[in-house]
Amino acid sequence: MRCPLPVNLLVNVTSRRGRSGACLLWAGWLLALGPTAGAADPLGRLALVGDSITQGGPSPSYRHAFWKHLVDNGLVEGSDFTFVGSQTGFYQNQSAGIAATYRGESFANVHEGHWGWRAKWLNADEPLPAGRYDTANLGSGTIANWTGQSTTFATSNAGTVAYTGTTSVPDTVVAMIGINDLADGSSAAEVSGRVERIVRQYQAANPNVRVYVAPPLPLSASHGSAGSVNPQVATLAASLGTAAAGWSTAGSTVSVIDLAAGFEGTTMTYDSVHPNHAGERVIAANLASALGVGPRDASLGLARTAAADLGGVFNDFDALPGTSAGSSFFRTGTTGNFTDTTAGDSLVSLDSPVGQASYLRANWATGSNAAVTVDVRLQMLDNGRADNNFVIWSDDGAGGADAGFLRIFPDRLEWGYASASRLTLDTSDNTDALHDFRVAYDGQGYAVWRDSALIADGLAGDATTSAANLLVLGDFSSSGISTAAVLDHAAYDISGAFAVVPEPGLLPPAACCLGLLARAGWRRMGRRKTCHDRNFSLF
Repeated sequence: MRCPLPVNLLVNVTSRRGRSGACLLWAGWLLALGPTAGAADPLGRLALVGDSITQGGPSPSYRHAFWKHLVDNGLVEGSDFTFVGSQTGFYQNQSAGIAATYRGESFANVHEGHWGWRAKWLNADEPLPAGRYDTANLGSGTIANWTGQSTTFATSNAGTVAYTGTTSVPDTVVAMIGINDLADGSSAAEVSGRVERIVRQYQAANPNVRVYVAPPLPLSASHGSAGSVNPQVATLAASLGTAAAGWSTAGSTVSVIDLAAGFEGTTMTYDSVHPNHAGERVIAANLASALGVGPRDASLGLARTAAADLGGVFNDFDALPGTSAGSSFFRTGTTGNFTDTTAGDSLVSLDSPVGQASYLRANWATGSNAAVTVDVRLQMLDNGRADNNFVIWSDDGAGGADAGFLRIFPDRLEWGYASASRLTLDTSDNTDALHDFRVAYDGQGYAVWRDSALIADGLAGDATTSAANLLVLGDFSSSGISTAAVLDHAAYDISGAFAVVPEPGLLPPAACCLGLLARAGWRRMGRRKTCHDRNFSLF
């Protein structure tokens, strides 16, 4: 799964408008960067084991983000890895707002995550309580059942029950469990013992199993139990780090990994406990690194195109947009809420109070095209209102069956129309400077970038916002929201989905050319999982 790289390469870079330049790659950069495809060892049958953090529900869990690491690095479901477990789907069978496929691959939503479960239930230290199994897609049974070592399990309300679910024997196990035990009042030492019994049960099923044990994530500081639980989380992490050294056997290696590195509960959870998209990306990146899998490909395999090159439809707001539908972008709603900050400075301000819809419309007609791209550069202003957000609302390029709906707040990004089903994608400060926001639909799902960073992808549209040939930018509603922002440019392209161009200075000299090499000459080599653009995940 590795590609030999030539020592010196000179590559011409040409934009869609014909501007060209050259990049020289030399041995030092290539050695420093290197290809990142593949995993250090075959993952085989891979079981991701845990509680609600693993199962997912309103948000799809780190499992989905981790799977994209595998896809981006050329690993194929069924040959390089196979997700196994007794569980299929999210808590309460929620959709979690994800598209069905990514880069032509389908997500096998199979796992061993059980919402609200304790370590002492997984390993059968205690019977499963009433209301905690066979309902709301919580699952049933214990590790002994899931691995085919037993056909029955104990319950607190129905005695011994026959297990009739799926069985599998994993080659690789990643277990993150114990936060609910600690919240119940169990000590770190007790939970460490329960985790060891989990490991031993998997080793009994497969003497050669590779086990990765991850201490649970800490609670957000705002959670009412953080003061008592988080010290125990830290103690458990230290205990596992010491005890697990003795859990390996001649055939089975046991490692403790840190999935919480860089995780910040206040901004990376949607309820002080469960990770939002930002938190899931951090956990997934940590897991990928621990398993020897490379980082994500922020281009998603799409051509990288600057905003000014998007289909020729680019407005840098040298002048205030008019109100005529004959122009590419035009003001509508309460048009007076748009003002030209200073003549010729390419900036337009929008100050739209509650009760006055004020937005830009685009005179686009996507027709039957199955891919579109929208790019807006703006700075949010803090007007002191919690409902202050700028909306990028676009159809999916195929008649508006599922529209994309990005809300840009001063302190976060949200995806979705209805407040009850919105996903928090990012919690960066959007008031500190002008930032580029891009939304692209590739025929399978929506992707969102902020500046050069891929924020989310594979997002599902919202059928409740369907409208053909729709592009709205700003405050779309005459009730419920306000918008205070400064706009620098807006652009769109109805011919396809395009990734952002990385900002100069963020990449080493060689990185500007590797994606082009992958999409050009190397792809033509036609080798499966070798020298393919998605194997080079440098930015």
